[in-house]
Amino acid sequence: MLLEKLSTHLLKLNISRTLIRTSLGHMNTLMPLLLWVRSHMLRSTVTEQI
Repeated sequence: MLLEKLSTHLLKLNISRTLIRTSLGHMNTLMPLLLWVRSHMLRSTVTEQI
C-alpha cells in the first residue's frame, strides 16, 4: 500500500519534471521569436505615433 503510493508519487514527480523540462525547452526556442515580435510591435506603434 505504502509502496504503491510512493511509486505513484514518484511517477507524478517524474511526469511533472519532464513537463517542466519540455516547457523550458519550448521557452528557450520561443524566447527569441517573442522578443522579435515585441520589438516589431514596439517599432510599429512608435512609427504610428509619429
